[in-house]
Amino acid sequence: MQITSKILILFSVLCFVWGILSAREAEPKRKPIRLPGLENGVMKIRDVPGTGEENSVEMPQIRVDNRRIRYVKRNPDGTVTLPGGGLKTNRKQKWRKETPVPFDSLAANVTGKISKLGIQWTPLRTPGTVHGVRIPDVQLSADQSLFAFVETTGEPDGPYGSRIILMNSHNWNILRIISTDRLIKRICFMNGTTKLAALCETQPVMKQKAGLAVFHLKSGEETAFRVLPAALSSNIISDNRGRLYLSHKTKNEIWRFEQNIFRDYRILRTDSKNPIIAISPNGQYIAAGSGEKGVIRVYKLSDLRPIFNAKLPKDYPLSQLIFIDNEKQFFCAADPLQNTAAIVVRDQQSFELKGNNAGFNAITGDGKYLIHCKKVRGELEVIHGESLDRENFVVPEMIHPVTRGGDPVFVFPLEASGTLAVLDSKGNFYLLYLPKNGKRYQKETVFMPVNN
Repeated sequence: MQITSKILILFSVLCFVWGILSAREAEPKRKPIRLPGLENGVMKIRDVPGTGEENSVEMPQIRVDNRRIRYVKRNPDGTVTLPGGGLKTNRKQKWRKETPVPFDSLAANVTGKISKLGIQWTPLRTPGTVHGVRIPDVQLSADQSLFAFVETTGEPDGPYGSRIILMNSHNWNILRIISTDRLIKRICFMNGTTKLAALCETQPVMKQKAGLAVFHLKSGEETAFRVLPAALSSNIISDNRGRLYLSHKTKNEIWRFEQNIFRDYRILRTDSKNPIIAISPNGQYIAAGSGEKGVIRVYKLSDLRPIFNAKLPKDYPLSQLIFIDNEKQFFCAADPLQNTAAIVVRDQQSFELKGNNAGFNAITGDGKYLIHCKKVRGELEVIHGESLDRENFVVPEMIHPVTRGGDPVFVFPLEASGTLAVLDSKGNFYLLYLPKNGKRYQKETVFMPVNN
């Protein structure tokens, strides 16, 4: 009986399989289906109307003129003469603009390997009724070893980019040129680091927002960028720990950022909007000045606690603030459009200097001399810090070689060479030197601008 059942089951399975095979043979043959884009087993992407590149917005190109950047053979002493540089008042002058580079300086730290070829660069004169250059900012490192020049690139009507030129202030060699597609207006060395901070402006056409960028001086790379309100693109300084302080244009605030700019920032409440700020030489205090309120308020950096107030003349058009010492003396510059004198604030009293101020001043590293920058003729006046007596003065355009330039816009006293480094409004960069027991300054150019 069991054998019969097994035979019946096997017969049924055979009949079922035979039926399926017969049905397949009876079906008409169909052409194979080919999926769109599938050719020889390989998927190929085809253009589809309304998608891909046709829908994307092409970013405009920043046209950068690099013809003024050249790599040339160095002089026998390892220096590179820049275009327009090396012109002297006296061919047999006894002073040299080159000085030894300190081994522990910032310039030495970021120099890297010395190549056989050096970099030549000079700013480009921009066309117009008055020929100038597009250099919105120049800064000198705290140890006075490294200059950073910002030059705006791109066409006159944009879009804009920027390049940062790093120059050794001892041998005047260009160490590196950092290029970026951001529009930089202010820069600041982050003291105690090998980094440079840059305030960048909004560029809608490039889809760029205002913010704070950080560049590594040795690699030239942008290491960080933080979007910030455009109202923070004003005053920026750094303390000895590399922290950054930015004034707010529309709020009574100063924002402090750590070296890592992405960390939470602290807000220092001030007496007025857009305060003028300064750090004391010993790095322990920050001062915030306001002509609107007629006050300079000093805060302790460790806890941002106010510790001292100094009086300013009411509604004084303050444009720059410099600590003369680490305590209660300040050198104040005035907005040049207001035709106002610079003042020295000391012991709650204000002492007015003669002549209208150019909007900025300078001070020697030891605080002994004040460099009073005047509006008329671009005169630079050297004033004794204690007595406020005039020691000497110079009108740079009256000294050979004639640079046919404008008034000084950046002035830096250099201790190593005992000179004043000056960049004028026409893009001429030169040094002024007063020989010992001499009465007349001498001049030597570092570079001069070129035409297109």
